[in-house]
Amino acid sequence: MKMLVVDMRSIRRWRHWGYSRVDRDGVDCHIISIPLGRVSHSLYCSIGAKALERLYNKAYKNGEKPDIIHAHFTRQGRMAANLAQKHKLPLVITEHYSVMNQEHIQPDLLKMAKEAYSAADRVIAVSSALKNSIMEKTGIDSIVIPNIVDTDMFCPADKPKKNKEIFTFVSAAHFIKRKRMDLLVSAFAEFYKKYPGSRLVVFGGGQEEDKIRSLVSENKLEDVVILRGLVGREEIAEEYKKSDAFALLSANETFGVVYIEALAAGMPVIATKCGGPDEFMCEDFGYYIDVDNKEQAVNAMIGLYENYDNYSSEKISETIRKMFSPEAISKQLTDIYKNVIERRL
Repeated sequence: MKMLVVDMRSIRRWRHWGYSRVDRDGVDCHIISIPLGRVSHSLYCSIGAKALERLYNKAYKNGEKPDIIHAHFTRQGRMAANLAQKHKLPLVITEHYSVMNQEHIQPDLLKMAKEAYSAADRVIAVSSALKNSIMEKTGIDSIVIPNIVDTDMFCPADKPKKNKEIFTFVSAAHFIKRKRMDLLVSAFAEFYKKYPGSRLVVFGGGQEEDKIRSLVSENKLEDVVILRGLVGREEIAEEYKKSDAFALLSANETFGVVYIEALAAGMPVIATKCGGPDEFMCEDFGYYIDVDNKEQAVNAMIGLYENYDNYSSEKISETIRKMFSPEAISKQLTDIYKNVIERRL
């Protein structure tokens, strides 16, 4: 298997510039890094398509061709469509981009999405909410296959986590407006007044970090709201094993991998009705509340605390493993690949 990676993040994301080739768990990865950053969608795709063609020529020589191309996200899908059409290759696109689940989409991005989806043999959406949005905005029918979750890394602790003297909520997200980290901190501040033997651990960073730190300070929560910053997934997984419950009050999610990772670790969660979690949330997993509703968030925190014994860490984790493990999702993807290739014969 070969993976072609076009990395066009800004120069602030330091990495090796230019072309490189590495082996990652048996996958032959061809990578080209171009410090581009924020540019128009059309320029991004124009440069990216040329870079992808270069990688393809390096990876496949002497008439060798892949059986199928699988691209992820809108712009990368459009870049891959050029390559697939030129070399007459089957194409599958998985859409994850949260923007495609929003009410208003930039016209140039919407045009790009329509072109990419129309060129694909199959379009995959990572949630039913995203599938419906794609159909509404582009007229393209897609199939729902959720994201893979590393259920080996995110798994329950060997020993019970609950300690009512220090009940720990944990969260993880980019500090951007739609993740509503400010609402989470405000809701926790209310919960903390009733249950001072609690704390909130938050992983992440971003453009709203200063705002969140100020909110923590205003509520005098510096000792109990711990902002851990941007760390590796291994460190997050270890914290999950020590924490009691997960909460994220997003305004919009195409899927919500962080919820699934928390559930895989055996924690009940507080999730919002923001699209993506529709795919998996149920009463056995915790509380599913309205977007932008602080009162419901506070009540959900209280409910998890007071009814914690009603949740089975083992049952939650096992259910998620059956739904989202690499084995479960790879079987669905393999079936899609076989179907697409057979239709091309």
